[in-house]
Amino acid sequence: MESKSENSLTFLSKILVAEDELINRTLLLSICKAFEIECDIVSDGLQAYHKFTTNTYSALLLDIEMPVMNGLEALEKIRLYESEHGGHIPVIAVTSHSDKASREVYFKSGFDDYLSKPFKPFELAAILKKLKVIL
Repeated sequence: MESKSENSLTFLSKILVAEDELINRTLLLSICKAFEIECDIVSDGLQAYHKFTTNTYSALLLDIEMPVMNGLEALEKIRLYESEHGGHIPVIAVTSHSDKASREVYFKSGFDDYLSKPFKPFELAAILKKLKVIL
């Protein structure tokens, strides 16, 4: 029987990242590559919604403050789509607003978790493990 190291991750599919800032997109892409996680990256919530409805993902990471459609608006459309078509995808808010009031808004809006910027790669991995996106 093969044993895995504690730091070994098994990824179940691919994730969608919606982030408007180039530096943050680059960082998230680097983290995903380091963890051997396949991902698609878009720069606004409307693009995220369209990708979500035409592809299969294990999780979404949505920046809260994006042009065209922000993360809260995108999540509202995604949850409506799910209510009409079935299913539930874990969605993680990626934000610099991590105060208690903001976190409450994210959870009440339907986010499954949040990641506070700046973050470390292990923090993203921990959330993905908790949501059973990676093993």
